[in-house]
Amino acid sequence: MICGKCDQPIKQGEAYRSYDVDRASGPGSTVHQHTACPKREPRP
Repeated sequence: MICGKCDQPIKQGEAYRSYDVDRASGPGSTVHQHTACPKREPRP
């Protein structure tokens, strides 16, 4: 799974929450987010 907030993978054992996003004209989707997003590694 990918976090909808920080775009980093949610690894096994990490705490996350899920919520549904409804669409007016079609199927909705489920968004997953870390409960606390990890810090990003600085780019070289």
